[in-house]
Amino acid sequence: MVSNTKKWGISACLTGLLLCTATSLYALGLGNMDLESRLNQPFSANIPVLVPEDIQASEITVKLAADSQFERIGLKRSGTASTLEFFPERRADGQMVIGISTKDRVIEPLLSFVLEVEQGGNRTLRKYTAMLEAPTR
Repeated sequence: MVSNTKKWGISACLTGLLLCTATSLYALGLGNMDLESRLNQPFSANIPVLVPEDIQASEITVKLAADSQFERIGLKRSGTASTLEFFPERRADGQMVIGISTKDRVIEPLLSFVLEVEQGGNRTLRKYTAMLEAPTR
């Protein structure tokens, strides 16, 4: 049988360990894409990233997911998706975002891609779809 003093000591040690490693326990979160462009314009969008305030943009790696991840969800990587450029940045208001753009205009009315974001050993994959032109009836 374990005494109350030993139980308290064990609890205190476990709590201390959890507090020391808390920064590695959070999940890297991605918000909804905010589209800023339309059809026949260069692509421009932002995605909010949910990370602690002490994380710098340079600590985040952003890229298109591997072809196998596209295939796993039944999506084919388009030529336009392959031209997307990603720029993590922390805005003046403190919000971390991933800026997404292309140099050339986008002529596809629908653009879908799988984004892979890594930070501190955490990896998140998420599918995004941008409707650049509303469907006509």
